[in-house]
Amino acid sequence: MPFTAIPFLENAGLKWDQEELNPDPQVDAQIKFFAKEGYLVLPKAIPETDVDSLVATLKAQHEGKTYEQWRRVQDAWREITLVKQIACDRKILTLLEILYQRKPIPFQTLNFSLGSEQKIHSDCIHFSAKPERYMCGVWVALEDIDENNGPLIYYPESHTLPIVTMEDLGIDGSKTPLNYEAYRLYENYIEDMLVGLKLKPLSLDIKKGDALIWSANLLHGGAPIRDKTKTRFSQVTHYYFDNCLYYTPLFSNTFQGKLFYRQIVDIETGTPVANKYLNQNSGNFITNSNLPRRGLHLLRNWLKLERDSGY
Repeated sequence: MPFTAIPFLENAGLKWDQEELNPDPQVDAQIKFFAKEGYLVLPKAIPETDVDSLVATLKAQHEGKTYEQWRRVQDAWREITLVKQIACDRKILTLLEILYQRKPIPFQTLNFSLGSEQKIHSDCIHFSAKPERYMCGVWVALEDIDENNGPLIYYPESHTLPIVTMEDLGIDGSKTPLNYEAYRLYENYIEDMLVGLKLKPLSLDIKKGDALIWSANLLHGGAPIRDKTKTRFSQVTHYYFDNCLYYTPLFSNTFQGKLFYRQIVDIETGTPVANKYLNQNSGNFITNSNLPRRGLHLLRNWLKLERDSGY
């Protein structure tokens, strides 16, 4: 596959479905399915022994707490080797590089003990890149998942929809500190859009050790938990790709080029990754360090939103 300014498989002008993209028939089929549907299920991606060991470690680390108290743990890779190992699984990294034709960079992990019950959204509102769409998520089941313990729900082919930004809602994230009312406007907009387009979701009922890759703009969320006695152990890893700018649209005004850059760390190497565009380092970062009065407030709001919304 050729190197392109946007992910090759998201370029509607290229006839990826009419040619062989990989000499391995199974990989070729995976590439074409991912391009069409925006997601890909990988059965038995992570060995059950590793999954069981990780769940036991997470439980031991939070002994004495209810599952609700540690429903979501961010960046446990810094402390738990198995979290990092899953985030940097070589087979998954290799497949991501095939799909995106750039080196993947794992930069955030989320470990859940319960279903998130998060409203439908696109990751592009939380994590974006220049060029666009060089980001994806990988969700790993750490136990069997069904309709009772709040499975992931997602909308096939929704990755082809236009990316919705806060500016589309009349909100300038670079000037107005983010609050829940602003984010609810986004959630309500997505909800109305799904109704208007009559899109139908799928529920991710999969087995322990299975994984799901989703593309940057695939709409997804968490189903309600039917059985409140059930856990839903899972791990999400978010990936960027090299030679990009990494930023948070919630705090940005993309039309005016005011981007709130992310300072990401490559989980695999433990080193910071420079923001680049066309192989050049980028300057003029909009970060909390040069937003003296609102920076700390923004950061506090961001941390609260990440904690409560699943990010």
